[in-house]
Amino acid sequence: MEAAENSRGSGQRDGELARRNMQVARHRNSLVPINRVPTELLMAIFDASLEAYSDRFESLEKIASVAWMWSSIVKQAPVLWAVLESSTCMERLLIFLKRAGDFSLKIEMHLDPSDRNLHLYREHPPPDTAAFLRWSCPNSLVGKRPKSSCS
Repeated sequence: MEAAENSRGSGQRDGELARRNMQVARHRNSLVPINRVPTELLMAIFDASLEAYSDRFESLEKIASVAWMWSSIVKQAPVLWAVLESSTCMERLLIFLKRAGDFSLKIEMHLDPSDRNLHLYREHPPPDTAAFLRWSCPNSLVGKRPKSSCS
């Protein structure tokens, strides 16, 4: 019985030690010069860096994996998640919509040149891309389902 209580007490101490180590590591990381850059400037840098990569979702996930603070900034910055690409798979699309919140969406269309209906887009371009895609609510996309970019 005593051994079980000692084991439980040891587990609690280990958990407390791990929590304190995490607090110390986060405090130490907050002192690093890059982590003293204002959040708004970091968001602008992150946003500008996304233009160079073809997969916005993977790029945001890579940025978020650098540090705890960066992860927090990326996941809580609707502006970074408000750009939707027509090739985004449904699973990722829902993540983008959730994280974008009420932020205005920018939709980037990537039309396939081999699409038999491409001539229709050229002859009769939609007056409003958002209306053309007919976003009815944050969790549903009406119309042609985009090709999946999820692996």
